[in-house]
Amino acid sequence: MTRSDGGDHADNGEQIPARGVHYEVVAETVSTVIMANSVTGGIHHHSDRGDSHLELSAVTLANTDPPDASSVMLDLKLRNTGGQPAILHRATVHIHDAVALSSYAMVGFMPFEVWWARGVLQVSHTYDINLPLPRHAAGSRHNLDLSQAIEPAGTDRFRIRLGIPGPLDTILYLLHFDIHFNKDRTITSPAIAIAHPPGSTLATPDAIRADLQRFRRAVRVVRDAVDREMTARGLPAPDWDNHPPASRAELPPKLRSVDGVLPNADGVRAGSLDEVFGEDGRTYSVYDEFWNPDNSVAQRLADIHAYCNRIVNIINGASIRHDSMPQILTQAQTVLDQIPVLRADLVRPENGDHN
Repeated sequence: MTRSDGGDHADNGEQIPARGVHYEVVAETVSTVIMANSVTGGIHHHSDRGDSHLELSAVTLANTDPPDASSVMLDLKLRNTGGQPAILHRATVHIHDAVALSSYAMVGFMPFEVWWARGVLQVSHTYDINLPLPRHAAGSRHNLDLSQAIEPAGTDRFRIRLGIPGPLDTILYLLHFDIHFNKDRTITSPAIAIAHPPGSTLATPDAIRADLQRFRRAVRVVRDAVDREMTARGLPAPDWDNHPPASRAELPPKLRSVDGVLPNADGVRAGSLDEVFGEDGRTYSVYDEFWNPDNSVAQRLADIHAYCNRIVNIINGASIRHDSMPQILTQAQTVLDQIPVLRADLVRPENGDHN
């Protein structure tokens, strides 16, 4: 086993640097798949006895040691059982889907926006490739130049280090890779799900319920403030129960309770924005979600359902998974199971008594 030159090359089309400093030490192995099948040549080619015969014998998914929390290592073991050298010249990483794992995608819903005033076979080489942010990842392909040669009856082991972009939320990727060798031949890995850096968790159903109840309280406080301001102007208060205004245009201009400052609930703490936001007096403006809160809560639950379902599909779509995947899968499935209950409890019109 030899390297055919001394250079490292990466071309993944991204300018996003991985966080932290890269280290060569590999920590605890978290997932390994031993490949029993071999691949000889490309899809349209067949090998003979005198050709190279390359097997992807094992793929190991490992974290790098602290303080390098910015990458995941793919540890590849290959074997050439043919009669000619196998020259590995390129790897292609195919990303099927990616999503940031964060409770902030599930809670923090408000009707307004506020502005604040180990191995026997030694590793021959490590290659680096930076993965894109989730919003750019799905369907993308990223090439990485390789310089490896495996002699007949020889073996090789090398690593591909996947750099994970910021922010610090855990990012889930579903991907596979191709190893291109000789002139036009390819071996393909199983699907791999990675989650890095570990640590982020999903919001619980109870946290989602509390967040949407907080949203409802905030809507009621703003409505009460609108009523008081309209009455002070000598205008009739909106009929929130039967004919609520559908948009900002259906209320008079220059309403401080809608697009001025957070309404002070005249010292009434229960249900005031002091309770639902923290303190009064900041400049703010209501969102479109304010005008039809029942539909807004229903859509929010639909978005959370789609988000958790996407996470489940990423994890279940992989043969090789990070060891944190079972916990993440359980969290996402728990939320999905409770969405119908949350919808039944929380998707209802505002009552006249604001209960």
